[in-house]
Amino acid sequence: MKYRLVVINIILYILCYMVDIIVGGGKKVPERPPNCLKCEFFKVTWDPMFPRSCEIFSIKCTNLPSAEVFRATGSSCPSFKLNEKLT
Repeated sequence: MKYRLVVINIILYILCYMVDIIVGGGKKVPERPPNCLKCEFFKVTWDPMFPRSCEIFSIKCTNLPSAEVFRATGSSCPSFKLNEKLT
């Protein structure tokens, strides 16, 4: 019985994903958030509990800030800007 529910949930997920692609004009959802280490707004803090931060969103976290934005919104970070000093 549990196996059937898992299969049904997977099928529904795939169908919803396909509808999103068709309705959204073929845009795919990125598989992962952008790399904050290459972003202009990424900063390292002195707080050992929250060593990474983002100037745009004013957040401090243990993970990369773009991962937190991706987890909270389900979409890629809208403020990512490649740092010209790193290129």
